[in-house]
Parts: sequence; C-alpha cells; structure tokens
Amino acid sequence: HRDLQSFPTRRSSDLVMYETTLYKEWSMIKDPHHKESCPFTPELQDELEAFYLNRYCMWFSQGLFGLAASQIPMINIYDDHDIIDGFGSYPDDYMRCAVCTGLGAVAFKYYMLFQHQSSIDEGEEHEPTWILGTQRGPYIHELSRSIFTNLGRSIAFLGLDCRTERMNDEIVSAETYHKVFDRLAEGIVKGETKHLIVLVGIPVAYPRMVWLENMRSEERRVG
Repeated sequence: HRDLQSFPTRRSSDLVMYETTLYKEWSMIKDPHHKESCPFTPELQDELEAFYLNRYCMWFSQGLFGLAASQIPMINIYDDHDIIDGFGSYPDDYMRCAVCTGLGAVAFKYYMLFQHQSSIDEGEEHEPTWILGTQRGPYIHELSRSIFTNLGRSIAFLGLDCRTERMNDEIVSAETYHKVFDRLAEGIVKGETKHLIVLVGIPVAYPRMVWLENMRSEERRVG
C-alpha cells in the first residue's frame, strides 16, 4: 500500500483500505488462500455500509462540489474509484471471493443511491436513459448501467459502464456492446444529431507506467 500522504485519490472511496478496521485487516492478509476463504461477515458489511454512506454524505454536503451537486444536473457513470482502485481487474479467484463481491455489492448500492438517486431494481421501463447489461456482472452481481440521452436537439451522450462487467481480460461483454450499439442506431437521428459525446471510465490509450517514470527521471536529470 502506498503511503497515505502520497495517495493520489485521497477523496475517493479508495480510502476504504485506510479508514476501516475489519476491511483493512483483511486487505493486509498475505496468504492468498487464507484471504480468499475469509467470510463476508455481518460486522464487515456494517463497517463497509457505514464507510460508503459517510463518504457520499461528505462529498454531497461539503464544499463547492456539494453546492454544485445541489444545483446542477449531472450524469454519472461507474468508476473503480467509486469502489476500490482497480476493482474488477485483479485475478479472477481473488475477485470472486466473498469479501470482494460483498464490497462490490455495498459500493454499488450507494453508487446507485447517490449518483443516480435510484434503487437497484429500477429498470429501463422506469428510466428510459438506461442501457442495462444483458447479464449480471461476474463480481458485482448486478446489471451494468450505461446511459444514452440527448443534451439538446443536436447532441447525444453515451456514458459507458466499464466497471460492473469488468474482468481482467474483458471490460464490457460482447452482448452488452451489441445492445449499446443497437441503442445508438435507434437514438442517433440522421441529419439532426450533430455530435455524440462518449464518456468511458478507463483510458482509451494507457501508457506503460515504467515509460512515464523513465521520462520523469530524465526530466529531473536534465533540469
């Protein structure tokens, strides 16, 4: 774990591994077999419920973001920092363990509640901007929720859920991609829709971190 003072997302939910007791103890277990066999106890769930509720309450009630959230309409998509850093991209056995799936379920509930003002059972029949995934995610056992809507007459917006179905070797299932593209074909009006804004929660191009570190070292040497 990185030192908290240099932690780049100190205001995100990544802090769950620092500002909890039971989950922090679990995250520090070194033996992978022991770690993956640990149960998701009611006490651990209560701790995580309190953590995510308190974090969201803090974000939505303080500072300029709290002011903006109370007055400006917003569209949100799921991001790993709404759960923990890299959720879904770790080895399959680790991600399928009881604690990881329990963590994902709690984080998803509060993401839906605060970022969409919605309950988990709300479907496309109640919210026409949803594009629900075709099957439940492997680690978050809920349907992914991408968003397609219009921002005025000539601008369409697609927010792609790149987290609920996320695995180490797959970001969005082929079946869900097909459903998304079908929705785009239906919603984009030829001759009227001038722009499509696409928002994804992962980099389109991801530079190797070793390359970046080498570049920074060279800049410091030259400077």
